[in-house]
Amino acid sequence: MKLEIRKAAAEDAEKIHSIYASRIGAEGCTWDDEYPSLKLVEKDISEGSVYVAECGGKIAAAAVCGKDTYFDVLNKWSEDIRNPAALERVGVLEEYEGKHVASALIEYIINDIAKQGFDGIRLLVFGGNRRAEGLYIKKGFLHTGEAFGWGTLWQCYEIKLGNNDGKTEGTVVSSKECWWLKINTKPVRSHSFDGAVFPHIITVKYTVNGKEYLKKKYVSYKLPCPKTGDRLTVLYDNSRPEKAKVIL
Repeated sequence: MKLEIRKAAAEDAEKIHSIYASRIGAEGCTWDDEYPSLKLVEKDISEGSVYVAECGGKIAAAAVCGKDTYFDVLNKWSEDIRNPAALERVGVLEEYEGKHVASALIEYIINDIAKQGFDGIRLLVFGGNRRAEGLYIKKGFLHTGEAFGWGTLWQCYEIKLGNNDGKTEGTVVSSKECWWLKINTKPVRSHSFDGAVFPHIITVKYTVNGKEYLKKKYVSYKLPCPKTGDRLTVLYDNSRPEKAKVIL
């Protein structure tokens, strides 16, 4: 299953809205016939804040992430995050649930938001949506408390992207296929590697104040794997440059 993640275009609006509509009534979903509206989807796209995941040319999932303009009123957030983005309206077609599509989409968004200069991401999860909470925790989001807003009790989560005060470029010096983490993409296979795909672990070398450092990065099988020699952005902690994050 080939996965491509990109920003949404105007012509994607109705398809995205249909994904949202298909989730109404699903466990943990608070949406209804009025929200999210097609008009809201069109507004999000015009602001450049909608991301979509396509599987074989079909939009399988969508999410909105842009400048946080109203979560702050809930007063449940870390004071260390001063320029947050808000992750909202994450929807996945039922047929693609459990196939790592949402995971790859969230990973892409985290990396892209960091490139845009935001120092954190905030989100709200309805308390009954345990699957979503589990996904965000795996991606590094921390639970910051509960808050009541818009008629619902929410679980508040955030991830800090600004741990790294410095920014540089690093070079991929190795890429290792994780053959022991084989994922089968075909229900019926002619041999053990028919339809098999693998995640990778890359090693990136970067230099801070004349000293070289190495940082490993796990790359999902759903994302294009950088090649040896490719240049990638590295964010690092000025006080401890070995603490770093590689941006794909």
